[in-house]
Amino acid sequence: MKGIPAFSIMGLDDKISEVLKRELAKELRKIYEDEVAGPMEPKDGGGCT
Repeated sequence: MKGIPAFSIMGLDDKISEVLKRELAKELRKIYEDEVAGPMEPKDGGGCT
């Protein structure tokens, strides 16, 4: 995520790429759960949401 000059000047490049990575991971996990594995956490409320 390099090369957005206005953002890198303001120091936002890293923040933006962190947010994008986090959101992408969430979406990929959702897709994976739906398509492949079902939920990764137990239904009784274990794990963090």
